Amino acid sequence: MKNLTTDFEERILAESENYYILRNYEEAELYRKSDLEYITRVADYYGDPQDAYIDPEERFCITVGCGLVKYYLCEPFEAYLYDRNTPQWIETGREGNIMWCDHIDEVTNDYVLVSLDGGEKRKFDIDTLTLME
Repeated sequence: MKNLTTDFEERILAESENYYILRNYEEAELYRKSDLEYITRVADYYGDPQDAYIDPEERFCITVGCGLVKYYLCEPFEAYLYDRNTPQWIETGREGNIMWCDHIDEVTNDYVLVSLDGGEKRKFDIDTLTLME
């Protein structure tokens, strides 16, 4: 079983009442706050994950880096695998026209606003992660 190491504070990308998302090299990992127990990998990136967000109601999380991944926080907590389609997560900007994301700026009921490498901002539909104009 994985457990947090002493440098965990430096690796925290996001936290909520019950969870942490930590950067672990090229992976974003979900941990339970109550006992610091590893739950699953919610994303992996070419390069490290840059930022994360956990929904206040803990329904989902979003991580960014080489594209975006929205991971639904529900059992069975399937470990993220690149190039796999599953109802546990959706992703965008990770193939073809890659979007190098630096920061999650805003999340609303309708969209997520992300800063890209170079300062440009893009807005994505919160439900589908499709690019909004």
